[in-house]
Amino acid sequence: MIRSGRAGNLIMARLLLRLERTHQAVAMYKLAVLAATARAVVQARLAAALARPGRVDEASTACQRAIALAPQNVGARLNLGIIRSKRGDLDGAVEAYRRAISVDPGSPEAREAA
Repeated sequence: MIRSGRAGNLIMARLLLRLERTHQAVAMYKLAVLAATARAVVQARLAAALARPGRVDEASTACQRAIALAPQNVGARLNLGIIRSKRGDLDGAVEAYRRAISVDPGSPEAREAA
């Protein structure tokens, strides 16, 4: 059975490394990273959509999933701050904004939010 997606890419990359086919292994690892990042983007967008009608608990969960998949995702961290603010968790919102700045100190959006 051939697996597709990120899991299949990881298996293939490991196999290619064992075969000393480094360039091809690197390409497969890059595909796996892209798949993981894409899932993080989808989770972040789901969070934003859930937050609009006030479904903040679900939105918070989706944001946390996005951050777990792609910790460098500043947008997800900023959205988490907004969602926590909507829930009345101002300390949690400030913490999310601070973490966004720590991920990307040059981000004007993160600096403005904090």
